[in-house]
Amino acid sequence: MIDEDKLLIPLDPDEEIRIPRHYRRLRGLIHARSETLASVADYLMISRSAMNKKMNGHKDFTISEVKRMAEFLEVKPSKICTYICEDDY
Repeated sequence: MIDEDKLLIPLDPDEEIRIPRHYRRLRGLIHARSETLASVADYLMISRSAMNKKMNGHKDFTISEVKRMAEFLEVKPSKICTYICEDDY
């Protein structure tokens, strides 16, 4: 089990990070919060097309986008990172 408080996030909010191409758990979290990819994209102030490209692994999320998504979904940023990273195993 990953201790969420020990996960580190780089300081530069615009630094791009590589994350796995499959986001089943993240999609599940979005659905569990009764949200859609479109509503998350709107909150992140990115196009729906850009959100789909990011969710399909064609574009990278920035640290600031991960933080804003966590704020929108009312979870810690480390939780978003956990969902993203665990999909790679």
